[in-house]
Parts: sequence; structure tokens; C-alpha cells
Amino acid sequence: MALNNIKGQSYRRWGFKLGATFFIVLYSVVLAAEMTATTPGYLPQGWTHSERQWFHYANQGSQLIPYPIFLHLEQAGKPELFRDPEHMQGFAYLRGARNHFNPDDLPVGFTRDAGYLGLTCAACHTGEVRVNGEQIFIDGGQGNGDLQKLLRELDRALQATELDEAKKGRLLARLNSSHGLDQIAAQSLLEEASTKITELTSRNNTSLDRGG
Repeated sequence: MALNNIKGQSYRRWGFKLGATFFIVLYSVVLAAEMTATTPGYLPQGWTHSERQWFHYANQGSQLIPYPIFLHLEQAGKPELFRDPEHMQGFAYLRGARNHFNPDDLPVGFTRDAGYLGLTCAACHTGEVRVNGEQIFIDGGQGNGDLQKLLRELDRALQATELDEAKKGRLLARLNSSHGLDQIAAQSLLEEASTKITELTSRNNTSLDRGG
């Protein structure tokens, strides 16, 4: 009887070890599959892809600059759009996915709010790591976006647009063709954006750069 109890306990211990090993292997396979199924990779954090995209682009009440201006504004000294994904990555904001949550290919954490561009929690709380050359997003992690640099460059781009008639003309033409704004309305929107960003840049100015 005692021998049978010892055998039973031994079988249960081995069964537990085998079960735990199987779970670890299965979890590793699922993790590897999710990390390689999308670009960038994502950790399995207990929510769906749609829930994640909602978090990245849900309107949270932030209004930084009139949305039509941001969509069509050119970079200072260049005819390329300010919102060009490579240019936005220069501010260390993560490139997002173009989908129905993000039709205009904005960075993670940038969204539209009642006619304005705004930032969401995801702009500052979506991190990334790179493992063997693969980019992996961590939702809720530490972001590296440089808001001060973004504001400074927005200010430079807006000031350059107001001073350069050719640049301003291209912007006004885009606002007319894409949003139906006449010259007076488009000019007023540009002045609103320029005034607000200059004020924000001045208010948040510091002699220290990020990491300084």
C-alpha cells in the first residue's frame, strides 16, 4: 500500500513537471508567433490588435494644432510634408500602422480631435525594444518622443510658411482642394496655428535638450 502511494506521488510530480514544461513551450511558441506575425512585433499583453490600435489613436481631448494645417504643412526649408513618417521619426515618435483607426498614417499617439491634431497617452506610453534587429512595441512602456523638438520644428515650419509666398501658396492650395477652404479661411487657420505653436514653444522653452 505504501509502495503504491509512493508511486502515485511520483507519477503526479512527473505529470506536473511535464504539464509545466508543455505550458512553457506552448507559451514560447505563441510569443514567437505574435512577435513575427506583424511588423513591428508586439508582446502578448492580453488585448486584441483592434484594442491596441484603439489605444494608439483614440481621441482623448488634446488639441495641439488645426488638423488641416498639420496634414498639409511643409517642413521648414523643404517642400516635403511635415508629417512625412521619416520626418516624424526624427522626433522619436513611433511609426504607426495605416488603418481605419489611422487613415492619415500618423505616428503612434497622434490623433484627430474635432478638427485638431492631438496627442494621446500612447504618444508617451508606447515603448519599443529591438531584439536581433526586430522592433517590438511595448504598450504602456516608456516612450522616447521629444515634444520640445517637435514644437520647435512646428514653429519653424509655420514661420517659414508665413514668410515664403511660394510655400504659403502651396499650403493654401492644398487646403482649398482637400477641405474647400477659401483663401481667407485658410489664412486664418494658418495664423491660428502659428500663434498657438509659437506660444506653446515659448512657454515650454528650456536651455536643456532632452537627456541633457
